Amino acid sequence: MSSHAPKTIAIIGSAIAGPTLALQILSHPVLRSAFRPVLFDQAAAPGLEGHNERNRAGASVGVFANGLYPLYRLGLESAVRARGYECGHLTTWSCDYAGGHERLTSQAHAMWSHDLQTGVVYFERRVLQSLLVEKVKELGGQVFWAKKTAGFQALTNGQTRVSFADGTEMAVDLLVGADGGFSAVRRFILDRRDSATAADRWLPDFMGLTGFYGVSGPGISAEPAPAPFSDSHCVWLDRGFMASGPCPDGKIRWDLVLPEQEPPSSNSPLKSIPESPTGAERWQSAIIPSQYPYNSTVEILRKHKNVFHPYSGTLGMLFGAADRIIRTPLRQRVWKQDEIQCDSAVLIGDAARLMLPTSGQGTGFAIEDATVLARELLRHATSPKTNSLQSALEAYARAREPRSKKMASMAKFAASMSTSDGLFWRGLRYYGSKLQPDRLGKEAPKKKDPWPFNERLDVDSSAK
Repeated sequence: MSSHAPKTIAIIGSAIAGPTLALQILSHPVLRSAFRPVLFDQAAAPGLEGHNERNRAGASVGVFANGLYPLYRLGLESAVRARGYECGHLTTWSCDYAGGHERLTSQAHAMWSHDLQTGVVYFERRVLQSLLVEKVKELGGQVFWAKKTAGFQALTNGQTRVSFADGTEMAVDLLVGADGGFSAVRRFILDRRDSATAADRWLPDFMGLTGFYGVSGPGISAEPAPAPFSDSHCVWLDRGFMASGPCPDGKIRWDLVLPEQEPPSSNSPLKSIPESPTGAERWQSAIIPSQYPYNSTVEILRKHKNVFHPYSGTLGMLFGAADRIIRTPLRQRVWKQDEIQCDSAVLIGDAARLMLPTSGQGTGFAIEDATVLARELLRHATSPKTNSLQSALEAYARAREPRSKKMASMAKFAASMSTSDGLFWRGLRYYGSKLQPDRLGKEAPKKKDPWPFNERLDVDSSAK
């Protein structure tokens, strides 16, 4: 255990990865004595004036075993089970735009973890964030809201000076960028590595897709509903797909992913939104301003409103019950080892790699990142050796790049299979689903598989 004052870690971003890293440090007696994590977020604190509940980033997240296990080790299992929703069956459908539909296959416990004896758990994104931030505060961690970064400066003593838009500054020993796919900390790292190429390397690649997201309900079931609330569904369309699943409080999370040739021309949300309509298309008022023209978003959703949905009856019913509808261009990029770490600055979560939603692992990898970084800090940075902190960050970067590349490749293939309108891909997703036999067993599979990683990712904690 270190006899020196704890090193200050500035964590920029308090969505999922940032609070998880703070929890890993605060929950471990050695790490807690060596480091002091401080979270900063540019958003206003939830519930306070200036916090826009409708315009919060993201809609819902799914957490698989690789993300659940570290959370359970942090003592959050009961909170996860109480505030998330474990999905049941996964049913795949083929649908047209007029309401025609065909059930292809149903799989019980399709996303089941034998090791944890649970399926994928869905959350509204803000609920999972709140769960994590609340635990950080409970353990004495600091969270500062409405703190937008204005710049970073590397100091000669190895620290980084963080400047904020409100005129305040802070010198920190470790700078962690958990600030999303358009990370300011990543821009700082890339500029330090090579300012001439920083701008080109900073932007994630547009993948020829656009995504619509929402959380709808409660009380939106069709009469009678063809499927129970607890089931997840994948709906194949001629062009693209829709996925949905249960969230707590009787709500349904849904994603509509469609091909798109070019990204939007605007880099910031467009402000020209007409007055809220009434009647059958009240859902138009739920559309959050985005980089896309409002009328373009309305036109696409209107085309899909009669598509069959197994629980609500139609996608139009889902749209109408959504408290917000988010549209975004879908991008992906895995940044290299020397692009996610430089000296005492490092990236985690979407700042380190941005993946397509077809990976299903954006949240899981964010939790993994925080856990692996904490593990490397424990292994390296608490030793008396010179540059041990930098050694820890370099070890983290080496560990994460190969795994991120593999998952990104899988996500890209899944996106091609799920959204391409060529006969080959349409046939592959249709017959690939239809020829699978139904597996409708009600009992959960018994534990039989070992933990899938060669080395567990958690940092053992004995702190209560």
